[in-house]
Amino acid sequence: MDAGILQIGKSFFLKLETSCISLQVGSLDEAMAYLCASYFVFDFDYPPILNILFSFFERVFEIPYKKGVVERNQKVCDFITKLK
Repeated sequence: MDAGILQIGKSFFLKLETSCISLQVGSLDEAMAYLCASYFVFDFDYPPILNILFSFFERVFEIPYKKGVVERNQKVCDFITKLK
């Protein structure tokens, strides 16, 4: 899945493939939550470049995952353990 966030002025949009969805959010962190959730809701694999970042989000926000779909990154797990 090709997904991303667009910001035009103060408005944020979630880009999914060839569609854009207007997000009623006021900050980039809220828009990122929608982006992360879209991968979870539509059951898509994370792009390799974002895998570590979204794996971090999964651990921090305790997002359930399907074993075999998203493998836990050991570096992320070790980092989260140190934070606790």
